[in-house]
Amino acid sequence: KFVQFFSTNCSFLINFVIKELILNMKLHYLLPFVILFHALSIQAQTHLNFKNNAAATVGIYVQDLKTGKVIANQNANVAMTPASVTKSITVAGAMLHLNPDFSYRTNVYLVGETISHNNSINANIVVSSSSDPTLESEHFPKNKIFVEKIVENILAIGVDSINGEIIVVPTRQVEDYSNSWMVEDVAWDYGAGYRNFNYKDNKFIITYNVDSATFVINEDIPNLDLSIDITPAQTSNIILTRGLGSTSLSVSGNYNQNRHEVKMSCSLPS
Repeated sequence: KFVQFFSTNCSFLINFVIKELILNMKLHYLLPFVILFHALSIQAQTHLNFKNNAAATVGIYVQDLKTGKVIANQNANVAMTPASVTKSITVAGAMLHLNPDFSYRTNVYLVGETISHNNSINANIVVSSSSDPTLESEHFPKNKIFVEKIVENILAIGVDSINGEIIVVPTRQVEDYSNSWMVEDVAWDYGAGYRNFNYKDNKFIITYNVDSATFVINEDIPNLDLSIDITPAQTSNIILTRGLGSTSLSVSGNYNQNRHEVKMSCSLPS
């Protein structure tokens, strides 16, 4: 019963612990025990049991680094895409190299006139970017106030009109994409790259109107070369294709014939 409990519920425990790691950084001492219990359950069962496991390929290898003893080994030599499992490495790296209270800091400055003429000034809004991936992100509701806070602070100094530009100055250089990424993921929102300045999850939405065969894009995407060739069917199977660094986006496949519009969430080109 003990083994079966962990084989059934360990995925929930791991998700819970990782969530706590990200939010509070307080449960790091539990993660090794969760992995160990799961490994022991695998060793006892000879295979993983979960819903629809026949359609999945699962591998795990756990070794005691002190003794060299292999605790669990299932499909360890089978090549497979690690996918979101790599997020645990990101969390571990953040815990090792960053303070648990670490947060990104994005400073915004008004550069130009400091005296308002009829509530208007000639100045630029300069954003000193820290590569914060959460600015105006739908996954972090508390951070969807970046623009609102800028406007609020400008109004507070008696200015309601600015003649100038918005300039983003990066404080670090980051790699947008890795050449090892799966090209099938690049065009979708979950394949958005990490930039010097990240905003609204680095994505945009295409809404395709089936009745008029027209589309609307919710953001102005410079140099976007978009082609759409989708046909009605019983079920939806939309395929987005865009190469690394390319601004050419192809939309193909099928959409549900009972729908009047199709929405596709896409990653911003570099």
